[in-house]
Amino acid sequence: MLVKYFEENSKRGMWGYTKGIFKMLWNKQKIHATIITDSGTEKRKAYMIVLANASKYGTGATINPNGKLDDGHFEVVVVRRLNFWELLKLLITHKPFNEDKVEIFSTTKLELTALKKGYFQVDGEYRGRTKKIKAQILPNCLKVIAPAEVEADNMA
Repeated sequence: MLVKYFEENSKRGMWGYTKGIFKMLWNKQKIHATIITDSGTEKRKAYMIVLANASKYGTGATINPNGKLDDGHFEVVVVRRLNFWELLKLLITHKPFNEDKVEIFSTTKLELTALKKGYFQVDGEYRGRTKKIKAQILPNCLKVIAPAEVEADNMA
């Protein structure tokens, strides 16, 4: 919902996100979801469910303090309680989450089914509303091309 409101807003940067946060808090809706992972099936009520492999959003806001790009897992971040101060902490202070409000668990695959369609974004782009999401880690599928190392003797 926040990304949708940000995209609709003429302001950019942190001011645009701040305006989006206030609008989101005013219109917030709970997600009733069934989450199937490597560990089993969980039912959760949340304001936001994030699938994250990295630890931060592109804006620098921490969303997944457990995130490691190369560990073969991604995290499911379940935001059970949502208020202005928790969002401010997330976006600005980068302090740890309150475990009573945010739950994080790791998996290699996920199937999420919600009772009603919810707002859905991928990598900062709003993609509409959906009731079902499937995700999984694809090991060794990213190829990186880098220059060969230069020996110290050739640098002189």
